[in-house]
Amino acid sequence: ENLKRLVEFKNCPCKREDFECAYNFELEDSDSQQCRLVKGYQPLSGKEWCSRNPNATSYFDPTGYRRIPLSTCQGGRELDKASEEHPCEGHEDEFERKHRTSGAAIF
Repeated sequence: ENLKRLVEFKNCPCKREDFECAYNFELEDSDSQQCRLVKGYQPLSGKEWCSRNPNATSYFDPTGYRRIPLSTCQGGRELDKASEEHPCEGHEDEFERKHRTSGAAIF
């Protein structure tokens, strides 16, 4: 048996197939592949998202999508980040440093 091992992989740009509906969202229909909020439910709050993800320093307003856990995509259509980003409680200073515009970028 001469088996070859995968020694290198490449992260491709994100596309719709890298995402599933987020908590409390469902597919509108199989043709459109659009996620919508389930009637009578609320999206996960930022505070709740941050508490479920203790290493997170920020969260995005709910879009209805979450990245499939095994996906390693980068860039492209990042459906889970297509909204405004906010700091998690206790990480405001870190968030501000990360998103601060440098003086060189203004001129």
